[in-house]
Amino acid sequence: MSRHAATVTVDRTGSDSLTASASSLEASHPFEIQLESEGGPAHVHCRLTGELTGAASIGGLNAGNGNARDGNHYVDPDRPTPILIDFDPVALEAPLEGSIVLSTGYGATETTLAVTLLPTTRSVDVDQTLGEPAREEPEPTALERGVEQLRAVSGLEPGTLGVLALAVLAIAIAWSTAAVVGGTVAYASVLIVSIGVVVAVALLVGRLEPPG
Repeated sequence: MSRHAATVTVDRTGSDSLTASASSLEASHPFEIQLESEGGPAHVHCRLTGELTGAASIGGLNAGNGNARDGNHYVDPDRPTPILIDFDPVALEAPLEGSIVLSTGYGATETTLAVTLLPTTRSVDVDQTLGEPAREEPEPTALERGVEQLRAVSGLEPGTLGVLALAVLAIAIAWSTAAVVGGTVAYASVLIVSIGVVVAVALLVGRLEPPG
């Protein structure tokens, strides 16, 4: 966004007149007035009046620009001299009105710009997730509830419970197979396997200590 708001020209060809490109302006942010001189160098004095005196300040933007802090600005005929009207629009509670008075020739010639300063509000970033509804967690299944209850009673982790379930299933399948095959050898083999599985599970859950 350009800060240039108006141009004031000093005519040094004879009359030392001051001509402004605008008679009034409104601003909602700091702005610049550009000083130009025709026919030779010039000194222009700038001051604020009205409600602007307590809310804004004038400063020069070029090095070697005379006593810019005192409102005096040297204007070179070969290049424009920008001056800054600085203020904080967020600090304003209501529009302020006043004038910028520019003069040359030790005050013999002057022109006035009517100025209205407008307040603005500082933008606030809004978290887009604030308006989203909360996501509900899905209800646990019957199997999940059963595993959780068994874990609470036994104190075992779900992984250990899974191993126990597989062990029980393996023993059941082994005994079913032995019943089909029949014979002492089959039952003896299943019994040995079952004892091994029980011992392994007992070691897993910490019911037995491994031999030193």
